Amino acid sequence: MRRRFLLTGAAGAAATVVVAGPAKAAPAKTAPAKTAPAKAAPETAAAGDETVDGSLTVGDGSVSRSLTVMSSFAGGDDVPGSTTAYDSTGRINLLSYQRAYVRQYGETIRNFLMRKDAKAMTAWYGPDKLYDANRDAIGDWTDPNQFSPWVWTGAHYEANDQGSLHAHWEVEVPDSKGALQGRFEILFADQATGKIGLDTTKILTNLAHFVVRCSNNQQLRLQAVAGWEKAIVFTNDTDATRQRWKIRSTGEAESGANAGSNFELARYDDAGTMIDQPIIVNRATGQITLCGRSGTGGGVVVNRAGTGVALAVNSTGAAGQGVLVSGADTASAAYQTKVTGDTVNRFRVMTDGKLEWGGGTGRDTNLYRAGTDVLKTDDSLHVGAQLRHLGTGLGFFGANAVAKPAVSGSRGGNAALTSLITALTSLGLITNSTS
Repeated sequence: MRRRFLLTGAAGAAATVVVAGPAKAAPAKTAPAKTAPAKAAPETAAAGDETVDGSLTVGDGSVSRSLTVMSSFAGGDDVPGSTTAYDSTGRINLLSYQRAYVRQYGETIRNFLMRKDAKAMTAWYGPDKLYDANRDAIGDWTDPNQFSPWVWTGAHYEANDQGSLHAHWEVEVPDSKGALQGRFEILFADQATGKIGLDTTKILTNLAHFVVRCSNNQQLRLQAVAGWEKAIVFTNDTDATRQRWKIRSTGEAESGANAGSNFELARYDDAGTMIDQPIIVNRATGQITLCGRSGTGGGVVVNRAGTGVALAVNSTGAAGQGVLVSGADTASAAYQTKVTGDTVNRFRVMTDGKLEWGGGTGRDTNLYRAGTDVLKTDDSLHVGAQLRHLGTGLGFFGANAVAKPAVSGSRGGNAALTSLITALTSLGLITNSTS
């Protein structure tokens, strides 16, 4: 026979169920019921029901006592289309009509932590040998050697070692050895001072991975109005006083034209003070800034094991641009190369366009702009094939450039020879020492 206990009090009075467990001190007294008027009439009794008019106390706290509500599979499976299944599940129905505001009305279950190290937990037990072919539990649920806790949820103040405070509501599940471990917790007090109440609490995990399933385009969202930072912090403690990295949407105002709420990766020193932002992405332009706003970052290193291109710039627009290097002065290098083992970079391009080459221990060859329309090297230039001059002037061995000379005079005498000597001298190719 299915039985229900209907708990009623005096007209409109609250009714309380107290289930007492073993106590280490004197049994706790039941708090008097509050008498605020109810908004709904008490549930009326039906045939087979038993009504308790007032509070129901189970046990006196000296030994363990339980209130058991039985269920069975007699009603069968609750499946679509079934015409024979019926409800054979026992339950406790707690009806609430009031809100919990200043006097805690509307609380249907209350757990009282009567000792500093007490735990008030709700437990889910399962069979140690799991289930048989008919999906029925193997073992006797009343035997603690055959059923074990699979899930705990509840709150406690002091840690099990009585040497620190946990002060949290938590969810515990067993590890591979069957020991329950706290996996998810929400603090309700300051763990250092013990003070109850936190303006901003902490939600913590332990021995757990946090996974957001995205198979249906679910998202992990950080939400705040414009002007507030949205951040993910990597820290060495739970208070973020020793933070090391921060990924964030910045807190600048969104003033229009896609300004504000930029993206940054920030790094912090050992004391938890921000050093700089190695990566900055401007939301309005999409421009990426590396090594910090003031250039305090360590630069960019690209490691490439294969034979393909390590870094490519594809300029897809007409008259587009590839790479722009801005240096503080002409002594700044814009591009350099070296061979592994070199002590000095073999090739260097300076910000003023000067090119320098060397053998790995020093640079000894150059090519640079010496003045307006003048390209110069301080070293030697060897041409392995042809050298073609397309200009209108030419000079050799330090001579000023002159126009292409014309040789004149009769070849029958010395006039043509004199003209040739003069022309070669003007080009700087010979020194005229004739007499």
